[in-house]
Amino acid sequence: YPFYRDVFKDTELVDLSNKIFGKMEGTGIILTKQNFVKNMRYNLSFKLLLLRGKIMLLIKRIISPIRK
Repeated sequence: YPFYRDVFKDTELVDLSNKIFGKMEGTGIILTKQNFVKNMRYNLSFKLLLLRGKIMLLIKRIISPIRK
């Protein structure tokens, strides 16, 4: 993942595109909306993993005294 260049956050690529093709109307709105959706999806998946880990730990703590 560190080698992946995020197009939506990479201002260098956006500036280069603006110089070559000119700035298109509404591009900024599209980029911010896609960036928001991408961040929301990442945050939700990360929070679900954390929640799953906490639930598994809780189940393990509940079951371990029963087994003894």
